[in-house]
Amino acid sequence: MKLKPWIAALALAAAAATPAMATDLGVLDDQPDVVTRTFTSAGLTFADDYIFDLVIDSDVSGSATNLKLSLNGIQFLDIANFSLSLYDSSNTFLGAASLVDGSYQLNDVFLTAGNDYYFRVAGTVTGWAGGSYSFSAVAQPIPEPETYALMLAGLGALGYMSRRRRQG
Repeated sequence: MKLKPWIAALALAAAAATPAMATDLGVLDDQPDVVTRTFTSAGLTFADDYIFDLVIDSDVSGSATNLKLSLNGIQFLDIANFSLSLYDSSNTFLGAASLVDGSYQLNDVFLTAGNDYYFRVAGTVTGWAGGSYSFSAVAQPIPEPETYALMLAGLGALGYMSRRRRQG
């Protein structure tokens, strides 16, 4: 009879050891989406997914920063094995972030509209009081070829009008 509470405690501890969060960012555009997540105890392993769609083909960038806090050699807030990766909806790996100035950054990845994608922020909380991170993502639309053609036609018309004024 005393075995049941132990089994329940082990199941609860296993569930708490790998917390995961899935957040739907909706349509990603040129306005950054920013999320901060805080963990209040050490020893937790997590993998948080940030799902998004695109309306137009875009260059997508993501950034994740481990917010560290230490005093007298004691890490109060920290996350080990911290990473940022990009996947499509069929779980195909599209790229991993590089460490740049203390943040993991994945910049200018060309993605096509009409597909679902997600960023995954993962790590293990090792700080004495837990850990915290900040994540942001943004998409810069890539103009269609017709947009460039229209712009060139407009510049050509301006040049033609300028030339006629000088001749006349």
